[in-house]
Amino acid sequence: MPKKKNHGVAVGRGIDVRSLFQGQGLDAKIVEKAVSEALSGRLKAEFDARETARQQFSEPMRRYISPLLELISHDQNSAKALRDMRKLLSDRAKRKLPRPRPVKEKERIWLGSFGATWGPPYDYAGTWHAVSGNPGGDDETADKSSGDMGIFICSGATSTSISANVILGIYFYPFDQNTATLRFWANPGYTYLWSGFATFAECHYDVWIGTATLIFDRSGSYQDLVVNQQINLCSESTSLGGGATEGANSGFVLSPAPFEVDNDHQYLLCVWAAADISASGWGTLSGSGALASINLSVPGISWEIG
Repeated sequence: MPKKKNHGVAVGRGIDVRSLFQGQGLDAKIVEKAVSEALSGRLKAEFDARETARQQFSEPMRRYISPLLELISHDQNSAKALRDMRKLLSDRAKRKLPRPRPVKEKERIWLGSFGATWGPPYDYAGTWHAVSGNPGGDDETADKSSGDMGIFICSGATSTSISANVILGIYFYPFDQNTATLRFWANPGYTYLWSGFATFAECHYDVWIGTATLIFDRSGSYQDLVVNQQINLCSESTSLGGGATEGANSGFVLSPAPFEVDNDHQYLLCVWAAADISASGWGTLSGSGALASINLSVPGISWEIG
């Protein structure tokens, strides 16, 4: 048996996972356009809808709390308490999340029902965001060579909304002319920190991870989005109070429902994550802030066809 190489790992009797497709693949520009159309466009529409609802809510909320703020203005401790709340969020935003330590996976091919585990480098990596206002932080990374992704978004001093997305994917093409069933899965590890504080102002944050599959015809033209899995890790809203949550997960199982494939089409199998925050910013007697930060590492993406 030949020795395993660092990459293009020799698996089984010298078979390489990438050799299964004999150099086939999708053009990067076509994939970028398809992801923008199928995923980013959908996320942008959702962001715009949330912003519209948020603006509709903000004005009656302002009228409602005005008498309360008038009462609070006579309390000398209120302004200091709000400054302390703002500092708590600022201190958390300065913390750097450690890289996750996922369970390691080896590239391999198995027989029976035919399948393979594919490790980095992956075929595709991308990031996307939408912003309203002036964020205190906005950084998205996706590295196909390492399998690492990250999102850090934080509200600013004034009203802010941010939605961000990161994605990694691998190419798949069925070998058989007959229709078959494909299942795929991944076990990304992640570290996280999300937080929000508010006093008489709106504050929201949510984070999810999941999988997606884009279909292309044999010429490489985008056809459809067949898998769109989103699993919430957190979703919090408040107008008074708040808190923070942080931690790590060494392996979160992502496994969408199986679907039919055929060799008239090509497929991009993806792992993705997103975060969304909104906050009113900080005044003298009322305000809010939010942050969401997640680092992910995808040690492998596995598929099985039968």
